[in-house]
Amino acid sequence: RLVRLNQAIAKCAQNKRAARATEIFTQLLAEGLKPTAPTFGALVNAAVRVGDLEKAEAWLAEAKRHGVVPGVATYTALLKGLCEAGRMPQA
Repeated sequence: RLVRLNQAIAKCAQNKRAARATEIFTQLLAEGLKPTAPTFGALVNAAVRVGDLEKAEAWLAEAKRHGVVPGVATYTALLKGLCEAGRMPQA
């Protein structure tokens, strides 16, 4: 079930539907599932794709609160967003 929800979040990211990705994350937690690195990678990517870098950074902090170590894909998405926003010093 977790894999399918992660896939759904990733699909939302591809389609720039960050709000829907957040809804699916809420559903994941409500079902008692534990988010993983791919979960947060997709959420960060969704936020970046809609230009919401603050939310992307919040998802990174949320991952840490859940004891999840973000993967390379998560940091790559965040770096991409920072670069596209002209925030090179933060990258």
